[in-house]
Amino acid sequence: MLTQHRTLSRILRQPWLWECLVWFVISAGWIWLFSQGDENGVGYFHRPEQSLTIPLIVGGIINATLFIANAFYAVPKFLETGRWRQYALCFITLFIANVVSQTGAQQLIILFWEPSLKTIMTTSLLIENTYLAFSILILSSLYKFTRDWVRHQYERRTYQDETESLRQALQQTRHEMHVLSSAGNPSSFLQINSGNEKLQIPTSTILYIKSAGNYADIFTPNQSYLAYGAMKDFIEKLPQKRFSRIHRSYIVGMEHIHMIKGSAIYLNDVKLPLGASYKKSFFQKWNERSQTEVDKPKSI
Repeated sequence: MLTQHRTLSRILRQPWLWECLVWFVISAGWIWLFSQGDENGVGYFHRPEQSLTIPLIVGGIINATLFIANAFYAVPKFLETGRWRQYALCFITLFIANVVSQTGAQQLIILFWEPSLKTIMTTSLLIENTYLAFSILILSSLYKFTRDWVRHQYERRTYQDETESLRQALQQTRHEMHVLSSAGNPSSFLQINSGNEKLQIPTSTILYIKSAGNYADIFTPNQSYLAYGAMKDFIEKLPQKRFSRIHRSYIVGMEHIHMIKGSAIYLNDVKLPLGASYKKSFFQKWNERSQTEVDKPKSI
């Protein structure tokens, strides 16, 4: 009993089952819409003295089958792959099959349940059913393309969200690794006074420091901090091998330098000036680091 319940539950969770049910209801409604009046194929069954129940059920099944066959077989297999001739042949086959089966079903309904409608000509039913079959084929094609477009947009947004989440997680992991690798080393953190707050910044995250009078802007990959103090105080607190004074207004983190060109230092898209009076001490540290590091930024 439990196994049967699980099987039924698994079947009921299948999207295609509910999609088929929805299109059965739509197909039945489509027939009902076409049945208004007395001069179309199913309109005869819509008279007050006739029953519309059986034509709706039978017609709904036939037209839902046509809709699903075109939308989920013919269009993806032939039309979306550029096989136009095969799709045209399949389109005509589905069209004829629907018209013939719809007309045959209506004739059986007339024969067994509605004998008063035997005067209706078969050609009249065929002609009217062609309109319905053609409309369903066009509608099902448009539905398939719309469905694929909506799914593509959803998958694209999902991919972008997952990529952004992964990027943020990776950035956070790198930050935590810097903090963990710096644990126990007093010089691995720069303690600053920022307004009424006392902050501790991992030195490995500091890109550069820019003087702003009696204050300084400390830049990291994620944000910047405004701290009270002079540049000479900051350079004394920072690890000497990892930071260098390059200008009276700038201190740079050596490990973040991307390129040196002339009197300019580049940290990816950030350009910093290299003062003449600081060149000698800067290049001395630069050469010391280059002797111990295999991968180093290029100097032009």
